[in-house]
Amino acid sequence: MSALALRGPAWLVARQHGRTLGWGAVALVLLIVVRLVLLGWTYVDVVQTCMSVIGFLPALFGLFVAGPMIARDLESGAYRLLWTQSVSPARWLTAKLALPAAGAVATMLVLAGLCRWALSFKPDGAQGMEWYADQVYPLIGPLGAARALAYIAIGALVGILVRRTIPAMVASFVAIGIVEFAFNFARGHLGTATTLYSTLDEGMRGAPGIFVADGNVTSTGAKIGDACVSDQCMREHDISGYFNTYIPHFWPTQLIETGLVLAVAALALTLTFRLLRTKAAS
Repeated sequence: MSALALRGPAWLVARQHGRTLGWGAVALVLLIVVRLVLLGWTYVDVVQTCMSVIGFLPALFGLFVAGPMIARDLESGAYRLLWTQSVSPARWLTAKLALPAAGAVATMLVLAGLCRWALSFKPDGAQGMEWYADQVYPLIGPLGAARALAYIAIGALVGILVRRTIPAMVASFVAIGIVEFAFNFARGHLGTATTLYSTLDEGMRGAPGIFVADGNVTSTGAKIGDACVSDQCMREHDISGYFNTYIPHFWPTQLIETGLVLAVAALALTLTFRLLRTKAAS
């Protein structure tokens, strides 16, 4: 939808930030091209580089909303002009968030499809390109779009709280990092896990799924932390083999995490509108 087809606050948002978003997209493409030229343009390099950049997009959406879109208007006082021209604070915030949210969701869903398509051509034995790899898993399903919505909502909340452009972006970066870390940590607890066992002669077996835990197994079947590397340690602790626990299913885990991330987005958005009403009333 072009800026000319929009009306009211939405048109103003598109006019204010459309050029910035366009130049940002150009910069990302140039970054990818420059890096790929330096790496030599192999298939694995192309896919891994693109995924690395795409993986940062949800956070970038959140930082952009927190700083240039929300905090800058509050810092400069530009919001007062709209609020005194029959545009309610809630409508102002809705216009600020609707366009980037719609664009972010559409972008992440399209990129998820492209990532799945690109991975269908991966060479046998390519490392770091499995569905459960950290840089792959968030990008090949709806989780990427949910992350974008959550980080936009967090960015809006921080922007309303901080009201200064650069500090709001810094604070959003920290908040988004905490949320990202929490979900990465919790991922291994969101699905039904299975365990692979192997003998000492076989060595630790790689797990084809989301990592949960690994370590040693005693002759009685007890699992202990992977602390033994020497033969003496193995004998002292009666180590007879290894275990590797993992989640083998993509979709159940992805959908559960997507739902939790959307819940975070809803909570952050609710708090944002409540804070905005408090500010408007004061």
